[in-house]
Amino acid sequence: VREKLIASGSFTKYLLYAVGEILLVVIGILIAIQVNNWNTNRLNSIEERALLRQLKIEFLINKSQIEEKIALREQSVESVLHILQIIDDESGSASVGKLDSLLANALPVFTFDPQYGVMNQVMVAGKLSLVQSDTLSELISNWSGIIADMKEIESDYSEFNRNDYRPFLYRQGNYRSIINLRIRNGVVTRTLLNQQFENTTEIGDSSEPADAGTLLASKEFENYMASLYSYTSYVNSQSYGVLNYIENVVELIDKELVIE
Repeated sequence: VREKLIASGSFTKYLLYAVGEILLVVIGILIAIQVNNWNTNRLNSIEERALLRQLKIEFLINKSQIEEKIALREQSVESVLHILQIIDDESGSASVGKLDSLLANALPVFTFDPQYGVMNQVMVAGKLSLVQSDTLSELISNWSGIIADMKEIESDYSEFNRNDYRPFLYRQGNYRSIINLRIRNGVVTRTLLNQQFENTTEIGDSSEPADAGTLLASKEFENYMASLYSYTSYVNSQSYGVLNYIENVVELIDKELVIE
């Protein structure tokens, strides 16, 4: 057709034909690009939904763990408050066994150790861009910072517990009896990765138990109980914030998953 138009000497007709050919090519390219973009978006959407499902599972596991740690710390707080009530009650007293039992509950440091597997894959592989929701993307991006803040608070508490509080119990308390009660009551069991490896061998009580009345009358002991309450309560307050953060992430993931 192009050759016939050229031979006929009709330049206008040839020009129109050439423009038409160009337009057809352009339209074809645009259609191809649109189809490719549609296919890419479809594949990205499939990958996004798979990724969100994996993230939801990981966040739910972390939610379960932090709820457990909050509950365990609440038990510690209750034990500390009980000890402070005994100290404040002028007529109050406690047997050595009762005080050691309360101290056994107040001794552990329960830390939040979240799973990071899926989150690490998302960040390292640059998959966060797949998440269409800006709000959800921001929450996921800030997760590591939230945990870093939590770890800093837990670290302060752990250092106090390890470097100050426990050495005091070594000197003034019945530490052997306290540890034995932890074993007997399964306090350690609750935080084990696999409970079949639990050590249940009791080590017996302190050979020369410290007097409970002397310990309760100690101003240093009272101050340690106040510090335990302060640290544990503060860690739990932060934990409730992290729990709320997780719940918001899961809620947003659910909303994204119902969008077709």
